[in-house]
Amino acid sequence: MTILWPDVLKDASCSPPELRNAARGGGASFTGAEQQVYSDAGRWEISYKVPVRNRAQRLAWRALIARLREGEPIFAKVFDKDRAKGFNGAAPAAALSASAAARATTISLAAANLAVEAGVHLTIGQRLYRVKEVTAYTPAASIHQQLITDGPWSDSAVWVDDGSQPAAYTLKITPPLREAAANGATVDFVNLVCLCVQASDDGNGDLALDNASTGTPTLKLVEY
Repeated sequence: MTILWPDVLKDASCSPPELRNAARGGGASFTGAEQQVYSDAGRWEISYKVPVRNRAQRLAWRALIARLREGEPIFAKVFDKDRAKGFNGAAPAAALSASAAARATTISLAAANLAVEAGVHLTIGQRLYRVKEVTAYTPAASIHQQLITDGPWSDSAVWVDDGSQPAAYTLKITPPLREAAANGATVDFVNLVCLCVQASDDGNGDLALDNASTGTPTLKLVEY
């Protein structure tokens, strides 16, 4: 089975996910030149610091580490302060507006209340991706929201009473899609997860407690 991140450990913090093992070189030749090979796969690496302060957290941590050390994968939560935001405080929502093949590096989105910038993360099918570039953006063809939010009026906008034409984005992402995704598939910019396994079991995740009560173990995961 795949582990779900325990809710009781929700105060965990993590370093920004980093993509590893994308390029390798064999060293410089006698001329000083070096040839490198590039893999468009790579894999994510995420490090956590997890506050453990009470009995429920201690037991949850023990169970989590036991399962990870038996080789079970986990839907690792990505705690990212710089997530994509929604307009006017609304929850961002997006879906693929065209099917995308496995290993694709460009995707098209239909988005509602979403401001996408290069550098933000997204999840498709429990896999994590990073936006490298916003190559195209078409605003939603509606101005009805200005009447509700007191936003600036735009005489050039098209009136659509039901707001049924969402904004459109074309994004370059990394790594390439791990698997094919169908038109309409959910693209999540809020509940970020990455399918991972434990990086190693050599002390990784050990829980050292002060006064047999509190501790802050560290855990390193790699994409599965």
